[in-house]
Amino acid sequence: MSIVIVMYIIKVFLKLFLGTKIGSISLYTDGLHNLSDVFQALLVVFALYLSRQPENAKYPIGKSSVESIGTLLIGLTLFYAGLIFLAKSLLGLLNYFNIFPFLIQLLLHVAELPSQVDLGNSFWITVIVVGFSIVCSWIVSRYQINVGRMHNHPSLISDGKETLSDSFVELAVLSGIIGTSLGLYYLDYLFGMIVAILVLRTATELIKESSNNLLQRSLGQEEIVKIEKLLSNTSGIEGFDTKGSDRVMAYKIGKFSFVFAKVYVSPLLTSEGFYHIKKGIHARIRELMSDSEARIYLKQSVLDETPRRALIPVSKTLKDDVYAFIEEDFFKAKQYYIVDLKGDRIVSVICWRNTFKDKKEINDFLKKKRIDMVYLVKETKETNKFLAGVKVQKTNFLCFKDLFH
Repeated sequence: MSIVIVMYIIKVFLKLFLGTKIGSISLYTDGLHNLSDVFQALLVVFALYLSRQPENAKYPIGKSSVESIGTLLIGLTLFYAGLIFLAKSLLGLLNYFNIFPFLIQLLLHVAELPSQVDLGNSFWITVIVVGFSIVCSWIVSRYQINVGRMHNHPSLISDGKETLSDSFVELAVLSGIIGTSLGLYYLDYLFGMIVAILVLRTATELIKESSNNLLQRSLGQEEIVKIEKLLSNTSGIEGFDTKGSDRVMAYKIGKFSFVFAKVYVSPLLTSEGFYHIKKGIHARIRELMSDSEARIYLKQSVLDETPRRALIPVSKTLKDDVYAFIEEDFFKAKQYYIVDLKGDRIVSVICWRNTFKDKKEINDFLKKKRIDMVYLVKETKETNKFLAGVKVQKTNFLCFKDLFH
C-alpha cells in the first residue's frame, strides 16, 4: 500500500506543478483529484490497522466507521472543488468563444477567469508525465484489486476500481494537452469540464457510499428468525434472557454485518464448553448469512432454575390453549392460565375458568395458588393496586404462544 501512496504523492506534485506552470486547468484539476486519492489510500491503511484492533468495552463493535467518516469528508471536499473547477472550465470555454456574456459575468462570481494554456518548452515533459501516470494507474489498480480479493477487503477493491478510473481521466487530460499543442486551446477547457464532471461523480459516489456505511440497517425479520431458530436448536443453549424483538438483534453498518444475542446456558456448562458452543454458532451463523466477515456477539447468562408460577388472563382460544388471546382487562378474563416456569422453560400449564364472584375471591385464589407474577397487556391503576403483592410483568404480545416462544 505504501507503493500506491508514494505513486500518488509524486503524481500530485508533478500535475499540480505542471498544471500551474502551463496554465492547464484540466491537468491541475486532475492533480487535485489525485490528492483526494492520497487521502483515500491513507484511510484504507488506517482502516486496515483499525480492523486488526480487538473490540473492547468502550468500542464493542470496533472502530470501522472511522473509515466512512473520513471518506465522507473527502467526498464533500472533492465535490466542492469539482464545482469550482467545472465553473472555471465552463467560464474559460465561454470566454474563448465569446458567447453568453451574461453567463460569463455570473460565473465570475464563483470562479476566476482561467488563463490560456502556454505549453512553451514543457510539452514533451507534460506528455511523458501524464502518459506515465496512465500506465502507473493501470498497474496499481490491478495490484489493489488482486490484493483486496486475496485478503477479502472491499475497501481495497473499491480503491483499485477508483484508481482504474483515474487512468481514463488522465487519458482525457492527455488528449486536451495534445489538442492544445495543435492550437486547439479550447480543448483544455472542454476536457477540464469532463475531468471536473468525473471528479463530481467520484465525490458523489464517495458521499453516497460513506453515508450508507454510517447508517445502521436491519438485516430484516426473516434473517433474524433464521438466526433465532438456529440458536434455539443449538445444544447447550437453554433459551433467551430477553423477550420479543430483543432476543436477537441483527443489522448492517457499512460492509459489516453484526449479530447480537443474549442467551441462557445451563449452570452446569463450563466456560470451555460455552467457548466451543460459541465457536460453532459463529461458523453456522456466518454460513447461514453467506457472510464470512459477519461479527457475532453472544452474551451468556446462567439459567436461573428457580421455580416460578405465573398467571396469564385469557379471553378466548382459537385452535387450542396455545393460541389463546391474552385479555387486556385482568378482571374480565374468561379463564386464567397458571404457568409453572423453571428458568425460561414451561414445566406445566393449568387452565382455570373465571367463575369468581368478586375481587376478593380472585385475591384468595392468587394467594392459594402461590402466584409469583402476573403477565398483563395493559396496566391500570386498579390492577396495579389489586396486584400490589405480586410482580407484574407487562407484555406487548397478544397471544400466549408468542409470550412463551
